[in-house]
Amino acid sequence: MEWYYENNAQPVGPVPQSEFDNLVRQGAIKPATRVWHSALTDWKPFSELFPAAPPVGDSSVPTAGVCDVCAKSFPADDLVNVGGVAVCAACKPMKLQSLREGKAISGRGLWRSGKTLMLEIGTELPERCVKCNGVANLQRLKRRLYWHNPAVYLAILVNLIVYAIIAVLVRKKADTAVSLCAEHASARKRDILIGVIGAPLAFIASIFGYTSDWPALGIIGTVLFLVALIYSLFRARVVSAQKIDEKYVTLTGVCPAMLADFPEWRG
Repeated sequence: MEWYYENNAQPVGPVPQSEFDNLVRQGAIKPATRVWHSALTDWKPFSELFPAAPPVGDSSVPTAGVCDVCAKSFPADDLVNVGGVAVCAACKPMKLQSLREGKAISGRGLWRSGKTLMLEIGTELPERCVKCNGVANLQRLKRRLYWHNPAVYLAILVNLIVYAIIAVLVRKKADTAVSLCAEHASARKRDILIGVIGAPLAFIASIFGYTSDWPALGIIGTVLFLVALIYSLFRARVVSAQKIDEKYVTLTGVCPAMLADFPEWRG
């Protein structure tokens, strides 16, 4: 990790991690000194990155470091070396799992772009809830995402079957894994149940209404069936692909709090 810092309103750097740590201990970098590294989107005061650090100049000041998975800054004592990179305690289980599976998980492959997340193919999301950025359950949700150019929807004007065939032939796919906290995992189960239980019951009610000469019940049942089905499908999806190309996936459905942890997309 290489750092930059301001001295008399002029940027200085890059300096390696060891030199940066010495500057902190010597008091050359003070709490108000603005610093920057490649995982940050803007210059920030040192005290904002390390609010719990002892007074500058104290030999006990913890060295600075950045988690390679979530790209957040931590005192060096809060980071551990896993597979040759520094990770925080929250990201350690995911990094260990990635090493076992031979996958690359790194905050360097994630960027925010407005309300979407740019994900480099082969990089998984941090092990935090994608809906609130809170502590997530240990079990991750494996997802296969699909996307095709919106122009393909024009085939619907010809025939639904023609559209379905073209969509399957030209669509792109990407695999990823997301995490949910206990609260959002429970909400997702509820939304799935609405579709699994509510939609069939509404369908049965509509059939009963039409066959029993109760057209009002049939219409209400049909409407409830469609509402339950659409609601369940959209709410249980967690994240979706806005675009997939040869190298990147553009994801929607990631909360602003998680997006704020990643650098701005400059591509």
